[in-house]
Amino acid sequence: MKLNNRLLYKTFSVILLPLGVTLMIPMIFAFVQGQVTVARAFLIPGLVSLAGGAVALLFLKKRQGITERKMLIKDGYLIVSAGAVLLLLLSAVPYWLCGKHIGPVDGWFMSVSSWTTTGVVSISLKGIPCAVILWKAMTCWMGGFIMLAVAITIFNKLGINEQGLLSGPSSISQQNAKVTAHFTGTVKILLIFYVVMTIAELILLSLSDMSFFAALLNTLSNVSTSGMIDVSRSSNYFVNTTYIRIVMSVFALLASINFFEYYYVLTRHRMAKNYEVRSYFKILAAAVVLITLDLMFTGTYHSFFPALRDSVAVVVSNASTSGYASTIAVNWPTTSLFILLILMMIGGCSVSAASGINVTRAVVFWKLIMRGMYKRIHPRSTKAVIVHGHKISAGKASSITIFIMLFLMIIILAAVVVSLDDKGLLTTFYAVIASITNTGTFSGTLATGDYSIFSAPIRFFLSILMVVGRVGIYPVVVLFSTSFWSEK
Repeated sequence: MKLNNRLLYKTFSVILLPLGVTLMIPMIFAFVQGQVTVARAFLIPGLVSLAGGAVALLFLKKRQGITERKMLIKDGYLIVSAGAVLLLLLSAVPYWLCGKHIGPVDGWFMSVSSWTTTGVVSISLKGIPCAVILWKAMTCWMGGFIMLAVAITIFNKLGINEQGLLSGPSSISQQNAKVTAHFTGTVKILLIFYVVMTIAELILLSLSDMSFFAALLNTLSNVSTSGMIDVSRSSNYFVNTTYIRIVMSVFALLASINFFEYYYVLTRHRMAKNYEVRSYFKILAAAVVLITLDLMFTGTYHSFFPALRDSVAVVVSNASTSGYASTIAVNWPTTSLFILLILMMIGGCSVSAASGINVTRAVVFWKLIMRGMYKRIHPRSTKAVIVHGHKISAGKASSITIFIMLFLMIIILAAVVVSLDDKGLLTTFYAVIASITNTGTFSGTLATGDYSIFSAPIRFFLSILMVVGRVGIYPVVVLFSTSFWSEK
């Protein structure tokens, strides 16, 4: 199969050059600390990335041997997939070479967990060099926005809407469709907001009991909905500090809202009808009320305000797929945990740092169920599903339904695979759902986000689920579709 070389060189230069530059930051940090071995662990993949990106850019500028043919969708899928795998492998090298005897699977797992904003670990962070932990936080931050923005830009140019990362939720709104027509400029604006939001949280967390380094790590991780980075096993203390809990909840919530809304604000355009955002807040409010009542009626809490405070933090933590407050809900009643599990699967808004099914898909699916029930009672009636003031076409409704069915089917099949480790039914399902939604943590043994309890093959399998959850189900399904690759 002949690839579009222009797209290949451009994609690899866009991926490798920034990666090489960012690898130099923890390299310098380690060198200043006098950790030569750790600095070398970053220098090697950094030089490889810079050299590879420079070569790709050189070929692109020379315009020699570049295939001048129409860009095909399969080109985009294959090249982006290859670039993503290369990115993850190069990002895993510092873990392998830092001198702490981190195995191949664990290095890969840490890299994937960070880039997909899952944020969990398969090794103890105690004794791990600060530069390596900084790299984990940096990749969490980059994974929260840059990887998504690059993928959307490439898929949008290829015309992949319903099957790609713009599927269902964002393509429903005609206003969002107009924005994506000049998406490169939009990405720049959203990136500026992302940076501003990061700086704001860093300043606020620096005013707390955290050290500046801990504030930096947790800002980079939290603003990307990756949760907390627990270096000293003191995250429970941090989460139980009211000020830190408020700061982290606010910014996790901001990161899980559709970023197009910020675009409309920053460019002084008329605000979108934000049906998705309003639906998101209604879901959160309903969950907070139900969980607070459950905590009071079951006697888990004896005072209303502590129950309300903790329910807000944990609801935002799960709905935004951040998972930073899971330790609070370890001993909560089953009803509350079930609600949190639903929130985790729904996730945040589309085109945000959050993962999951996404709010608009969930809303459309619910309206389709209600429409089906109405049609059973009134078979001759015509009742359209309306979202954002627009009728949902049969094709989009079918696509969203298939997506959710695939989502649930993957959870069941993946649970069968993870069950081979025999860690118990709840832990098995929690791990699968937490991985595919990129939340990472949940109640029980996974509350701290330590996946070392699983065997190496299962850890690798769970890392693949994290990629599926972050990139999207349709792109991954297409990659393994023989009919797609056989098309000319």
